[in-house]
Amino acid sequence: MRFAGVGLVMLAAICWGITGGIADILMNKGWDPIVISLYRGAVGFICFLLWFLFRFRKNWISSTRLYIWSLLAGIGVAGNFTFYFLSIQASSVAVAA
Repeated sequence: MRFAGVGLVMLAAICWGITGGIADILMNKGWDPIVISLYRGAVGFICFLLWFLFRFRKNWISSTRLYIWSLLAGIGVAGNFTFYFLSIQASSVAVAA
């Protein structure tokens, strides 16, 4: 358990790095960038929710500001990946990155 955090960071970096290539492959097969962004966001949200539920089982936080900032951050990340996938569709992975 000592290096679990480092392993999770490495896994996150790998997943972040291959996102563009996988999106390009899916778009070549006819997928829409908005649909890819939706599925990417849904998978990320489910993983985050599971982590949150296991991590903070006993310490529930009821702060309105925390929920508002979390929602704003989620919208920002979703917008980032949507525009990234749209730019991959308009050009290529190398140009978009």
